[in-house]
Amino acid sequence: MDMLPISFVIFITIPEVIVKIFLGLQLIGVKPPIKRVIIAGILQGIAVYFIRNYYEYDLSFILQTIIAIFLTFTIVRVRLLCSLLVNLIGTAIAILVETAYLIIFLKVTQLTYVEIISREWLRVASLAPKIVILLLILIMVIKSKITIEEEISFLGKINKHIKM
Repeated sequence: MDMLPISFVIFITIPEVIVKIFLGLQLIGVKPPIKRVIIAGILQGIAVYFIRNYYEYDLSFILQTIIAIFLTFTIVRVRLLCSLLVNLIGTAIAILVETAYLIIFLKVTQLTYVEIISREWLRVASLAPKIVILLLILIMVIKSKITIEEEISFLGKINKHIKM
């Protein structure tokens, strides 16, 4: 079980969730309501804190994903399929960024992952640049008006047949 410090939730988890939801919505062509995304991000951060402190990683990842989809669906008020897609896209991008970043960070600093997660403020400081990278990706997506709407247009037909 990974005991997640509250400082990590406040400075890393909540901003990451907000950016992931925002990024996923932007990429599928949905103009996100900022206030609702922030509320969903804060509630998801609180949920992550309790889930990660009481469940093993594999179960916590599944629970976090289900709660993220539910919160995006209910608070951001998008269709269920849209919520699923938004969270999968945002999480996939965040995982890719974090993996690439950590490989470089660990090599440059000569620290181990265990050393990082065992020291609260080092854990926060070492992953803060990941949030900046995700924000830069979000800014690029917004400014360049990048979407994957055409690639996922077939989902609109499927989504219309789902009863909510």
